[in-house]
Amino acid sequence: IMISSKYKNLQQDSRIPDTDILEAFSVKIECKDENDSYNNGTGTIFSDGVYYYIITAAHSIQYDKTANHFDPKDIKAFLPHKQDVNINVLDVLMFDLSDGVDFALLKANLQSNVRLRYDYYNDFGIVGEDNFGQNLCVYGYTEAYKDGNLFLVHRVSSDRYSIDEGITASGKDFGHTMKGSSGGGVHVVYDNRMYCVGVVKGRDT
Repeated sequence: IMISSKYKNLQQDSRIPDTDILEAFSVKIECKDENDSYNNGTGTIFSDGVYYYIITAAHSIQYDKTANHFDPKDIKAFLPHKQDVNINVLDVLMFDLSDGVDFALLKANLQSNVRLRYDYYNDFGIVGEDNFGQNLCVYGYTEAYKDGNLFLVHRVSSDRYSIDEGITASGKDFGHTMKGSSGGGVHVVYDNRMYCVGVVKGRDT
């Protein structure tokens, strides 16, 4: 397969994100209502310069296996390693559970009592196609890693990634290790900016 010089530069000059920036952009999502219906996952927060948004998997905020999502007031998003940052989910702008999509976009408000190290607008970008293929990772808040963990991944096809830690989708430890990572971004750093090239949707995608 021929790779253009542009793509070669992307791969050679990219790097795995530092844990600090992953902890700043990766939110833990917990949904719970008065009936004790519960769901959880991971998401990525960013800004367009005016508002804040969170991207995640639709099934991470799905209400009780229905076709609906939790009420925004029952969706809690927070940064476990940034205690001075408060996030309020204001609205669910996109929610698509259909096969091959499984995507949600939330509108949020972020307030901080301290000066933030990262700029949620200028230090983050989203790309529609992964031309990196390497130096990629997923950060997720899972049953095994409740405070978050970085999982190295590599692309195996256009919409599939494999975890480098030797965890397979059919393995018995997969659920315990990875449950809760749904909605987490597939990230890479290039030119001092972190990019999201995909979102975790399930065992294979």
